[in-house]
Amino acid sequence: MRRTSLALIAATPLLLAGCFGGRGSVVDVPARIVNPSPTSRFELTRTVMSAVNDTAIALADDALTETSSLTLERSPPRSIEGEPATGRLLDQPVRFRLVLNGANCVLINEADGRRWRLSQTECVPE
Repeated sequence: MRRTSLALIAATPLLLAGCFGGRGSVVDVPARIVNPSPTSRFELTRTVMSAVNDTAIALADDALTETSSLTLERSPPRSIEGEPATGRLLDQPVRFRLVLNGANCVLINEADGRRWRLSQTECVPE
């Protein structure tokens, strides 16, 4: 019994380091964009377009300024006359979240966890 107790006491710091990420790790904190500029909006648009395989997108000027989440939905297909086509859209929306990781703004694709650092964008915790 005594050896088991000593082994648990010796392993406790390692277990805690694994649970809390250790001394050197930085935690993702939900964030929002502040002081958006044409440069930061261009960077965000370019990054999101790259994430969705260079599909053309339109983002609002205030995207990610009020909340840390961004959801993209595909536009419904249109008929030759320009009317929305009937039927169901089976595509799932693409969801992103913005986090502050240390001093870096990072955009994360929620579906696959891919991450992009937004170096021209200023963020604050949400």
